[in-house]
Amino acid sequence: MAFDALKKFFAEKILLPRVFRMDVPGYIVGKFYTFEGQSAFVRSIFMPEHFFTCLETRIEKKLGKNGLKRLYCVGKKFGWRFSKLHHLSTKNVRNSVDLTANFLETLYAEKLSVNEVDVQKKWIQLETIELAITRVNNGGYALPIGAWAGVWAFLNRDLKLECALEKRKSSVHVLSAGPRELLKKSKKSFFECDLQPKAFSRNYTTLNTPPTQITGGYVSLNSLLDSNFFNYEAGKLELKTPRERFVSTEVSLLYWLEEEFGDLVEEAAFECFSEIGKANKSNGSASLFLAHLLTALGFGLVDASEGRNKNVALKGFPCLDEKSNVCKQRFVQGATKGIYAGFGGSKAKLKKISTMFIDNKLAINLKLG
Repeated sequence: MAFDALKKFFAEKILLPRVFRMDVPGYIVGKFYTFEGQSAFVRSIFMPEHFFTCLETRIEKKLGKNGLKRLYCVGKKFGWRFSKLHHLSTKNVRNSVDLTANFLETLYAEKLSVNEVDVQKKWIQLETIELAITRVNNGGYALPIGAWAGVWAFLNRDLKLECALEKRKSSVHVLSAGPRELLKKSKKSFFECDLQPKAFSRNYTTLNTPPTQITGGYVSLNSLLDSNFFNYEAGKLELKTPRERFVSTEVSLLYWLEEEFGDLVEEAAFECFSEIGKANKSNGSASLFLAHLLTALGFGLVDASEGRNKNVALKGFPCLDEKSNVCKQRFVQGATKGIYAGFGGSKAKLKKISTMFIDNKLAINLKLG
């Protein structure tokens, strides 16, 4: 019991606060030490919870079951990378499960408890209450199920472990993860995804570390928390108007979603951010609101011009690797167009997008009209 209490204390009081440094404009970063004393660096962003459920709905409608499987595979790949970035220990799976569950509970659920673990069989069952994404509109299942499959596969060093979800009540879900044969015997519905982890860029830290000096009046997430624009408690970030939870994620998820579902990512982002813009149009300038919001959420240092022809520049955009400058940045396109539309303007059209690296930082420039 004493060791369990120590792990819970470590997850909530030591590990979590260092995951997110929120006082730097444009950057949500963590440089911290794990439970085993290893150093880790993570660049995170906050994305609307509603975006994920909206995206899954569009994927299912357009691509069917195969699309949901692809979304599950993105989640599984992300769960593996999340585990590796955070140096989750594979030496003692049982102890790692408790620490990981406490950590993920603090970030993503009101409650996350371990119901059953069989280390020899590589089997685990978790019960969650108010699990992020799945709690909205009874959707958003494929991505978090895949993410836990990736975490469990990493802890057991077995790429073929999968995960299934069972809904017990409106806010209660049970996640069961293990070998495919055991999931089949338990008659649980699940996807099969042959995971192929990608190598990390050796320049990941350099590409995502904040500059030593930031000038220009940019806002940090902390400053918007101080002004009561957001609420933040125990890892849960919530926009006050409209009431919308934002979910933290390491930057790879954004790139992999865009890689698989480009147009659908942009459409879902547009829908979500147009609602945010509509609820905040009384705040005055759409461009200023957009710049402050995206900067605070960790999308780099954002400037947006007024007028019919708009220019949106993002400096220090979250970067996966050295090839990130060739991406089309569909999420940001959708979010930008959505904010302007929500504030009452006509739907802006993208005239030009340019990307480049400046001083080892990714810069994006959008021209809209």
